[in-house]
Amino acid sequence: DRTVNVANQHRDSSDIGDWERAVTRTSMGIGFLSPGMPLMFQGDESLATNKFSWGIPSKWDNGWDWMNEPDSARYKHHSFSKALIALKKSSDAFDADSQAHRVYSHQQDSVMAFTRKKGNEEYLVVASFNKSPLQGYNIPTDARWEPVFSTDNSEFGGQNRFTPRPLEWAQGTVDLPAGGMLVFRKA
Repeated sequence: DRTVNVANQHRDSSDIGDWERAVTRTSMGIGFLSPGMPLMFQGDESLATNKFSWGIPSKWDNGWDWMNEPDSARYKHHSFSKALIALKKSSDAFDADSQAHRVYSHQQDSVMAFTRKKGNEEYLVVASFNKSPLQGYNIPTDARWEPVFSTDNSEFGGQNRFTPRPLEWAQGTVDLPAGGMLVFRKA
């Protein structure tokens, strides 16, 4: 099933809101930046909501008009998908065989964080599936981390709720958008 439909609990696709689109971006981000080969269902790169039918090309999407509509949610999500692929390709730290370490997880807050490292490059991925934004959220860190990517960027269909700032030693605080993901590079 399409990720956005699951996030929307299979309600009418016209009822898809900001949080559903945000967690779709975050789910895709975690999948791409985690160890192994990224996998997504056809259409997830563009927020397709139709039921996919194998072998019937006319059922593979809801049409392509969104490609000419830069302000549409689907166009923006597709821009996110391309930027995420570029981020993954930008560093060997995201290779399938690079180190991955759990940094933090909190079930009640629906927050998780992990690092990816290879050679001298290391990245911290912080994700929230919380339906509310979390301001000043503490993430245990061991260095200074510079923000490099946010799923909440308006170019991707996000709300630009917070401007990501560097994380500092010991207990860094982040402002996490509802359903959002931030990526930091070790300074």
